[in-house]
Amino acid sequence: MFIKLIQHFGIETEVAKHLSSDYGDRAWAVASLAELSGKRWPIFGKRLSPNYPYIEAEVRYAVQREYACTAIVSSFYFFTFLNTIFLILSFKNEWKNVSKFNKFIRPILNPK
Repeated sequence: MFIKLIQHFGIETEVAKHLSSDYGDRAWAVASLAELSGKRWPIFGKRLSPNYPYIEAEVRYAVQREYACTAIVSSFYFFTFLNTIFLILSFKNEWKNVSKFNKFIRPILNPK
């Protein structure tokens, strides 16, 4: 199934394998939410981190289809993605508690 994801959406092999194993038949829905990467390859799917196969479309999918606005970070298991996830949600106007994030979480991520 992951080969068809690569052929249809132009996403990386590692990302396609991750989507097909973690999302099953819903991998198509997740991949359809992927934005252009701005690179020649992969065409779609901006990674949250270059070290892991997670893409921004997974965050959008979780917010839109799994109603995970406040607990989305727990599904990714990586605290380092918290800042990226917040930025995606805030730019998409999906997260309503921006002031709570700025008050409590941002100082943890960027202690200055």
